[in-house]
Amino acid sequence: MKVIRFVVVLSFFVLFVGEVSQVEASSGGGNKYVTSKGDLILRAEPNSKGAKVTMLKRGSKVFVYSAGKNGWSHIKQGNYRGYTKGSYLVTKSSSPTKNPAQSAMTENELNYALIEIRAKQKKYPTYSQEYRDALNEENKIIQKLIDLNNQKINKLEKSVGR
Repeated sequence: MKVIRFVVVLSFFVLFVGEVSQVEASSGGGNKYVTSKGDLILRAEPNSKGAKVTMLKRGSKVFVYSAGKNGWSHIKQGNYRGYTKGSYLVTKSSSPTKNPAQSAMTENELNYALIEIRAKQKKYPTYSQEYRDALNEENKIIQKLIDLNNQKINKLEKSVGR
């Protein structure tokens, strides 16, 4: 009797796991691109009240783990994992070629972003992944500020005649 019960339970388990894997394979597991007009919010939960994890830039490449029936997709971009509306994701990049002058952030925007990142760092213990992610973001912003200042120096040197 125990053997029959075991076989029945095992067969239901195999059927259930097979159905779940087919759903996941058909609804995710591939690269897509962000197509929102502005930045797209990546959230910790699959709803609009979920905590904001990060912002995804238009044209960003993401990996889709799965797409839920509620329209939210479980995705990964870089070190970030979370949920976003699947309607803003497409299989081919449709972002227009950007003019570098249009896509560059101003010095004030970079300074503001730096302040936000430093405030974010204070929320987390120094050993956490969130803190390390914030440090990486801070380093990228600082590098952009350095590049911006080097461009200004080059322009001044050219105007002075060096």
